[in-house]
Order: sequence, then structure tokens, then C-alpha cells
Amino acid sequence: MNRRQFLETSCLAGLGLAAGVPQARAQAARPGTKEGTNTTMQYVFFSKTLKGQSIEQMIESVKRLGADGFDLTVRPGYAVNPDNVADALVPAAEKIRAAGLSVPMISTPTSLNDPSDPSVEPIFRACGEAKIGLVKIGYWKFRGEGYWKAVDGMKKDVEDFAKIGARYGAKPCLHTHSGSNLACNASSLMHVLKDFDPEQVGAYLDAGHLNICGEPLPMALDMVADWLAIVAVKDMLKEKRDDGSVRKRTLPLGQGTVEWKPMMAWLVEHNFAGPLSFHSEFQAESLEQRIELTSKEIAYLRTMEQELRAKA
Repeated sequence: MNRRQFLETSCLAGLGLAAGVPQARAQAARPGTKEGTNTTMQYVFFSKTLKGQSIEQMIESVKRLGADGFDLTVRPGYAVNPDNVADALVPAAEKIRAAGLSVPMISTPTSLNDPSDPSVEPIFRACGEAKIGLVKIGYWKFRGEGYWKAVDGMKKDVEDFAKIGARYGAKPCLHTHSGSNLACNASSLMHVLKDFDPEQVGAYLDAGHLNICGEPLPMALDMVADWLAIVAVKDMLKEKRDDGSVRKRTLPLGQGTVEWKPMMAWLVEHNFAGPLSFHSEFQAESLEQRIELTSKEIAYLRTMEQELRAKA
């Protein structure tokens, strides 16, 4: 068995899906459509792994996934980027929507944490013009300057981001990311969010990173419930190397240690209406394999959502 076969077989086994079963798109597809009347979640694809593709090529890739739409990456090297966002985002959003897909959010550079950065205003203005309501901004690092001092500094920056977002109707969202990042889990995220109106700033919980350094998912979701705007779907685990060091690994859904059913049960119970962003940052031998594995992830969680709704 080669690496490709191993990845595909492992993903199928982890998700409880038999090889050869057609991965037809679930009927509860998009909110606001006839077939989507029994669901409110949006299954979107984080286009980070489609670097180098045109908007038209990305649309075809996302359609093949069976996703509802895009978590559109707006970073250097992508079809829409901070340098061309003023001219490129609205046409890109129009093309995406004309293809029957949604674009509820964008992801900006991970370094975008200074509200005075000259690229910030054009990004938020373009999102307002494109009617994209959620903007994932960057990260603030803890550098040993004193935790609460660092939190106070982050709050001041986030307050300015919130003011810019309010001008254009595009909400800045803070992503939980493991490592030496402030707001690395729900508890530390709330040190910042508790002073903001949920209409001003959103919480972007990442199931994979919370699995590394966070709370049980239902607890984390409950902590940020009023602010919850986006949920990231990625499976992760920590493992020790032979030399004693520890590494984090992102794997196809079902191969890591994230507990998906409690998360989905909470989201269904609380009528979560935001995007589930599938990151698909696991190793893959080709784009074709990444698409195939991600389509299985989407089908798995759609089926789980439907089953949970049927029991509610």
C-alpha cells in the first residue's frame, strides 16, 4: 500500500465510511436555499491550499469538494491579496456567488495585528463593498512582557479594528491558535472579548488547536457562545518524537484526537448559523487527493449534523 492509499484508507476508516461509497452532497446544503431549510451551518473551504489558482479555478475546486462556499484567503501570492483587494475582492465575490457558492468570510495575513497598517482599511472597505461580513485577522504573540500587559495592548488594537470594522459592516474575528499566541484558547480569548460587544468582534474557535491547548469543545463553545462567529474544522494531535521533542500534527478528519460529535451536538443545539471552515492543512500528495479527502470530511460532518437534527 502506497502513501496515497494509506491516507485515503485511514481517513475512510476514521470517519466510519466504507471505500467506494459515493460521497454525494447532503441535501441540507446551504442556508437560504430550498434544500437547506433544515440547517443553518455553512460548510466553507479555507482556500489557503489553493495558492496559485485563479478565482475561476478555485471555484471549480470548491465545487468538487461539495462545500457551500469559501473562506477566501486574502494574502500575498493569492488571486485576491492585500495589494489588489480594493479592485479584486468585489469581482471575485461576484464570480463566487454567480457560481452558486457563498463567501461569508476572508482570512487575512497572520501578521495583520496592527490596526494602523495601511492595508487594513482597504481590506475592510472591500469586504463592506463585497458584502462579506467576517474578517479573520492576525495573531498577537506573548513575548514575556507580562501576560496582562500584553492582553491590555491587544485589547487596544482590537478596539481599533472593531471601529474600522463597524464603519464597513465587516466584523474582525479572533482565531484560537496554539503556541505562544494570546487568545490561544477560549479562556484566554475571553480575556479580550469580554470587554467587547459581540456585534463588534467575533470568536473564531479552532477545533484542532483547542485539542492541543484548549478546553473540551462544548466548554470552549459555551465560554464564547455570545461572540461565536466561525468554527475551524481540522483534526490534530500532539506526539513525541524519538529525540523527546513534541510536535503538532494536522491530519485528515478521523485520524487525530478531536471529538467531533460533542462539538456538532453543541452547534446544533445552539442553532449555530456561522461558517464551518475546513482547513485541510494535512499532508497530501496532490490537490486531487486533498480534494478527495476533504470531500469525505464535509460529507461526514453533514451526515452527523443531519442525524443530530433528526434526534433533536
